[in-house]
Amino acid sequence: MYREKLKKQMDDCLALEAQAEKERLNEAARKRAAKAAADRKAREAREERKRKSKKLQLARKRQGEIANEKRKKREREAALLEEKANQRRKVAQEKAAELLEKKKKREAADALDRRQREAAAAAKETKEEEARAKAKRRQIEKQEEARKYLERKEMKNKKGAAGTKKAVHAGKKSKKKDKASQWPWCTFHFDGETDCEEFVPDLYHRKFPARMCKSCKKRLGKHNIKAVKKKEHVLKAVEAGPTASLCWTHNASGAHLFVGGYRSVGSFCTNEHVVGVVTAARGLGGRYPVFSRACRRFKNEGKIQFCNLEWDDSSTQVLKPEDLKRALRFMRERLVAGSNVLTHCAAGQSRSVTVAVAYMIAFEAKNFNRALTAIKSRRTIADPNTGFRKQLDKLAKDGTLAKIGKEIDLELNL
Repeated sequence: MYREKLKKQMDDCLALEAQAEKERLNEAARKRAAKAAADRKAREAREERKRKSKKLQLARKRQGEIANEKRKKREREAALLEEKANQRRKVAQEKAAELLEKKKKREAADALDRRQREAAAAAKETKEEEARAKAKRRQIEKQEEARKYLERKEMKNKKGAAGTKKAVHAGKKSKKKDKASQWPWCTFHFDGETDCEEFVPDLYHRKFPARMCKSCKKRLGKHNIKAVKKKEHVLKAVEAGPTASLCWTHNASGAHLFVGGYRSVGSFCTNEHVVGVVTAARGLGGRYPVFSRACRRFKNEGKIQFCNLEWDDSSTQVLKPEDLKRALRFMRERLVAGSNVLTHCAAGQSRSVTVAVAYMIAFEAKNFNRALTAIKSRRTIADPNTGFRKQLDKLAKDGTLAKIGKEIDLELNL
C-alpha cells in the first residue's frame, strides 16, 4: 500500500517534472520563435531600408544624369550660338572690308573726276577770261572810235549848236550799242521776242517775280536789250532766279564763295562744281519740296557735303560762337583746298549773307562795315537783319571772330 502510494507520488513528481520540462521547452520554443520573428522583421526592415536607399541613389543618379544632359545641351547651344555669332562677325567684317574698298575706289574716282572738272573749269575760266579781255578790248576800241567820231563831228560843227547836239546824240547811240558787252547786261541773253518798250519788274515780289515784267508779263530774257535800262533790274532778276552771286574768291586756290537762296541748291551747284553747302536756315526742306529733293539727291550721290545751321531770320536769333566756328571751319577747309562753297538761306538776303560776312571778318581781317559792303557790291539784296548786324559788329570788335579764324587755321595747319 505504501509502495503503491510512493510509486504514485514518484509518478506524480515525474509527471510534474515532465510537465515543467515541457513548459520550459515550450517557453524556450516560444522565445526562439519570437526571436526569429524579431530577427525576420529586423532583416526585412534592413532590406526595406537598403531597397529605399538604393532607389533613392538611383533617383539621385538619374537626376544627376538629367542635369548633366541639360548642362551639356546648354553648352552645345552656347557653342552653336558662338559659332553663328563668329560667322556673322566674319561676314560683317568681310562686308565692311568690301564697303571700305568700294569707298576707296569711289573716292579715287571722285578725286579723278574732281581733277578733271577742275581742269575743265580752269580751261573754261581761261577761255572766259580771254573772251572778257577780247570784249573789253573791243569795247575800248569802240569807245575810242566813238570819241574820235565825236571829235571829228565837233570839229566840223563847232560853229553851230545843232552840230554839237548831233555829236552828243551819236555818242549816246554808240554807248547803247556797247550795252551788250557791259556788266551786268552781259550776264543775260536777250532774245528780243517781245515788243515791250521798257522792262518794269516788280522789285518787291508782290504779284510777279523779279524776272517778270509787269507791263508785258514776259521774262527778262524775252526783251530787247534796249528795253532794259537799269542795271538794278538785271541784278534783281539774277538774284531772284535759281543762281547765286559770286561774292568772294580765294587768292591762292581760286575757289569761289557763292551766296544765294534755296533755289540755288540744284543745277547751279552742279554747273559751278560746288562741293560744300552751308544751309543757314531752319525748316527749308518742309517748306520747299524742290529743295528737299535736291538735298536728298546730292547726299545720295555723295558729291556735295552739307553744314546745317538751324537759324531763324529774326532779330532775336543768337549767333553762337560754336555754330559760327563749325560753319567757318567747314567753308575754310574746302575753299583752301580749291573747292567752291555755297552759303544759302531762303532768299539769300539775311542769314546766308551773315555767314559770308562772318567769314570775311574772320579770315580777311575786315571790319563789319567793310565786309558787308564787299558782299553787297556783288549781291545787291544782301541785308542782314538788325539783330545779326549788331551781333556781327560786336563779335568783330571784341575779336571773337578773329580768334575763331586763328583757331581754325591752327587746326587745319594753315
